[in-house]
Amino acid sequence: MEETRQHPSLSGEQISLAAVYFGGLLAIVQGIVAQFTLGDRSLHVGLLGFLLSKIVISIWSIVRPASFPGKQSRPAVKALVAVAWTAFAVVLASPFLGNSS
Repeated sequence: MEETRQHPSLSGEQISLAAVYFGGLLAIVQGIVAQFTLGDRSLHVGLLGFLLSKIVISIWSIVRPASFPGKQSRPAVKALVAVAWTAFAVVLASPFLGNSS
């Protein structure tokens, strides 16, 4: 009998990473759909959810580089990317941080 080749199962870390990545994509899709249906600042909320997932993934790549197979970049570059995503999120969140008088 010929043995069937089994694929290794995903680790918990890989599942968590995929959940963060696809959660960010789902947030941006939700923001676009809600912008057309509800209006107001729905797109901003979706973009903030997407940016939050990118920030988490950037920090995750600094802390656990083994989780990202393939070509690895320097930690300084990864930190710069994380700071850039964070700065973009702060700029995007500025309308929510204004005075609510």
